[in-house]
Amino acid sequence: MKLRNPSLLRTSVVAAGLLLTATAFAQQKSPFYAGFGVGAAMTDGDYSGQVFSATPPVDPLLFRVNSASLNNGSRFGGRIYAGYQFTPQLAAELGYTDFGSRRSSYEVFGSTANYFVRGDFKASGVSLDLVGRLPVAKDLSLNARVGVMETSLKYSDSDGFSAPNTRQARLHLGVGAAWQFAPNMAATLDYQRVNGVGKTFAWTATDTKANGRLNYNLISAGLRFDF
Repeated sequence: MKLRNPSLLRTSVVAAGLLLTATAFAQQKSPFYAGFGVGAAMTDGDYSGQVFSATPPVDPLLFRVNSASLNNGSRFGGRIYAGYQFTPQLAAELGYTDFGSRRSSYEVFGSTANYFVRGDFKASGVSLDLVGRLPVAKDLSLNARVGVMETSLKYSDSDGFSAPNTRQARLHLGVGAAWQFAPNMAATLDYQRVNGVGKTFAWTATDTKANGRLNYNLISAGLRFDF
C-alpha cells in the first residue's frame, strides 16, 4: 500500500513523540518542595532560678532579689521552609522559625527602694536540617529531623535597656507527621525544639547579653507543597 502523504505521517509521528515526552515530564515529581506551619510557641528553662542565683552587683545587704518570673505560656509562632528530596526517605531542608515573644519580670530591693522591671524576649532562627520520612500508611508518613539552627534573640526591658542581638548556633531537633491528601499537597503537624538559647542571667555590666538562657519549642500545623 502506497502512502499518499508521507510528510503528514512523519509530522504525526513527531507530534505523538513530543506529546508522550511532555506527558512523561508532567508525571515526573520534582524533588523540591516548600511549606509553612503556624501554631503554639513555648519556652522552658529555670529563669527565676537564674535570676536568684546570679551574683549580686553590690553588697547583698544593699541588693536583694524579691521575685522573678517568666511567662512560659504558649504564644503564636510559625515557620516557613523549602526542601530537596534526595530519596523518598531522606531530604535536606532550609527553614525560618519565629518563636514569638516572651515576657519576663523581676523585682529587686536596691539601696534606697524596690524597683520592678519587665523584660521582652523575641526569638527566631534559621535552620538547616536532614529530614527522614517513614511511610506508615498509603498517604500517611512520620518524620524526624536533626540539624543546626542559627538563633537570634532580642531583649529589651521597661528600664530602658535594649541588649544587642544575640546569635548562636544550636542543635535543632523535631518530629512530625504528614498526610498526603492530594498528589502535590500534604497536611503537616510538626514539633521542633532548640535548647540553650541566650546566656545564663547575670547582673554583670560587662556582659549585656546575659539576660537568660531558655529552651524554645514550636508545635505547628500547616501545608507542604510538592513541585
